[in-house]
Amino acid sequence: MTDHRYIEYDGISKGMNIKFRHYAGKEDLVGIVDVFNQCKEADCIDATVTVEELEKRWPRIPNCDLSQDVLIVESEEKTVGYGRHSWVREPSGLTRYWFVTQIVPEMRNLGIREAMISYLQERIIEQSKAHPDGEKVFETELLETEKHARNIHESLGYKIVRYGAEMIRSDLENIPNIELPEEVELRPVIPEHYRQIINTHIDAFKDSWGYFEMDRDKAIDGFISSKVFQPHLWQIAWHGDDVVGQVKPFIVKEENEEYNRKRGYVEFISTAKPWRGKGLASALIAKALHRIKEEGMTEAALGVDTENIHGAMKLYEKMGFIINPPLGMTYRMPLPNEDAKP
Repeated sequence: MTDHRYIEYDGISKGMNIKFRHYAGKEDLVGIVDVFNQCKEADCIDATVTVEELEKRWPRIPNCDLSQDVLIVESEEKTVGYGRHSWVREPSGLTRYWFVTQIVPEMRNLGIREAMISYLQERIIEQSKAHPDGEKVFETELLETEKHARNIHESLGYKIVRYGAEMIRSDLENIPNIELPEEVELRPVIPEHYRQIINTHIDAFKDSWGYFEMDRDKAIDGFISSKVFQPHLWQIAWHGDDVVGQVKPFIVKEENEEYNRKRGYVEFISTAKPWRGKGLASALIAKALHRIKEEGMTEAALGVDTENIHGAMKLYEKMGFIINPPLGMTYRMPLPNEDAKP
């Protein structure tokens, strides 16, 4: 039996059979996935998560020590909730301390999520003391339908700072045939080009909201090992030796089976700065739609920052996509000012 490291925390109401503890390794992932599945039913979360996926993805999360930065919530030795936090620093000097909390529906309204948030915030505040001065914010992301979590965060002073949306093209009929700009060509994707393609995509977002520098090798290795890495579907545009535009579609078989649909994702869309406004993205999206249709898909989806400075939403609407509720929301609240403490 694993010797779990339980946490003494005064925020847990006395008399409740609730324990906080640290993450004990991949054996905890089964309980975490079970919690997620219960929450997605209650909160209308349209997604599929597996133990195998988390086992690959979690060790590659930037600035997250799984042994310290993951919180497991137990009741009668069963996992009923979890939390996790990490941080990134933007070129502007803003440090964002991102966290997530999930608690099974029958354990809500007992003050447990409030205690989880309080614990994670305290951990983050302590962690932030080792980081350079500058603006620092707590951050979490929620869907419109996650009403329990939204109400708690808003009562604590969190404010919505950004909206994201999923957009759907409900059929793959009448896909336009759009020519690539002159001197640009599609080329087959080969392993020798993976890193150049992915690095070019990251560079294309340097002027976008929320951009932060990352360990490129770790990020690329993580992407290559993920379920969305399907280079046989990619549409990559080249001009000479340079990647100038890309769309990297993927299909999630398990998700399609669970929701009884045939959806392909048209994602990781980017255009190199000198090639913006020349119709390149439209041409690549059209080719990506044709490609997933060849794989037997009947609909397409993508995610978008609703305030994207390059007008992405208008482009996607032009290509036949419409917003599919619920919206996603980024909530933030400033960390306490240490100088203001007694």
